[in-house]
Amino acid sequence: MWATPAQAGRFLQWRFREAENRLTFSTDTGVQPTAQLLSNPTRLVIDLPGTQLGRSSVNQRVGSLIRRVRIGQFNRFTTRVVVEMAPGYTIDPEQVQFLSARGRQWSVILPEPQRIGQQQQTDNLSIPNFRVTQNGFFIRTNATRLRRIDVDRSRDRRTIDIEFKGADIPENLLDLRRVELDRYGVEEIEFKDDDRLILTVAPDSPDWTVSGGSLGLSIVPRSGRVLDNDRPTANDDPIIIAVPRPDPSTAPPPTTTLPDDFRVPNARVLTMIDPGHGGKDPGAIGIGGLQEKDVVLPISLEVARLLSERGVSVLMTRSDDRFISLQARSAASNRARADLFVSIHANAISLSRPDVNGVETYYYTSGRRLAETVQRQILSEISIGNRGVKRARFYVLRHTSAPSILVEVGFVTGAQDAPRLADPAFRDQMAQAIANGILIYISENF
Repeated sequence: MWATPAQAGRFLQWRFREAENRLTFSTDTGVQPTAQLLSNPTRLVIDLPGTQLGRSSVNQRVGSLIRRVRIGQFNRFTTRVVVEMAPGYTIDPEQVQFLSARGRQWSVILPEPQRIGQQQQTDNLSIPNFRVTQNGFFIRTNATRLRRIDVDRSRDRRTIDIEFKGADIPENLLDLRRVELDRYGVEEIEFKDDDRLILTVAPDSPDWTVSGGSLGLSIVPRSGRVLDNDRPTANDDPIIIAVPRPDPSTAPPPTTTLPDDFRVPNARVLTMIDPGHGGKDPGAIGIGGLQEKDVVLPISLEVARLLSERGVSVLMTRSDDRFISLQARSAASNRARADLFVSIHANAISLSRPDVNGVETYYYTSGRRLAETVQRQILSEISIGNRGVKRARFYVLRHTSAPSILVEVGFVTGAQDAPRLADPAFRDQMAQAIANGILIYISENF
């Protein structure tokens, strides 16, 4: 049952787990949240229509980078939850995950906050006259003569055609033709003519608007309905975050449990497991001299064993401590005509940053659903920081024909992660979670 204003539900309880960047809350009846990301400071605003708080407001410090949770009664029938980041930090709205069981119990998983300005650097995007901003994109033009802007979204909601008069797209962008982005729900921008560009977007991404100024064109998501408190300023365009709607009667819990007797019929799915580095290439070296290659090989071997037990055909790019080139890894998968490719790595950062911990999963194109499934399963089985699912141009992802992902199982430089990655019991636990994620993906797609 879903609450209506005449029979408002009650907000029951909430909890924030800093180690997992996970907010959980529950209501006594089904609710469909809405969410938006605001800036200055960055905060995730979640509204629960048809819900009454029934208690005094909450304003509680919960951590360092994800700093504070505020809960209050926005209006008579709407409870508002605000998750506020530390000043100078933001999160990628595309990596915020909402999970629900029957619409009454919700988990909100946030990616690791990044310094403002640092988030765009991760794509190494450096193109004259074009930049990714905190809220969208900016194109430098002679826009002072801008007279007209037409924005048209296709029926399938996959493209947005933008035409304007009185400003010219710079020649270097026309020569470039297109820019791959994967930011804010925009997959790429194609520069068609000196007065026309096309955005390729996710179907569920918000509509976009264009405005011209003395320096150029600003392209930002169209503002949704902005509520009175936590109202954006003139420099604070809200980014609407899509929240999936659960089935109020049969919605599954956030994670999927495989039957004990689940097997892949006829071993017809071939999965290539790729332990990163090896031999003369130790990979990242972390706390206490912990080497990446010594972490990922036992995890990979266990993943392969678990998949084989469930009827999956498995090949490995290496099964011992030897060096294999990136080219050979992709070639082996393509030659075998593998159905899936899973590369397993461990992350690292400067030894002066032991505070950075967590798991993240990368994909390039066709591996996104596999990446999301594996990442979600790891988070459901292991208490570990969530650094999200991200698109990256790693060689093995770009040159492998099968849906491909690269799992970073934690930081060998992390104060929390490193001791666990050195522990065989934890490595087995990680292998089990990865294998379960792969099996769930296979059960849903083959």
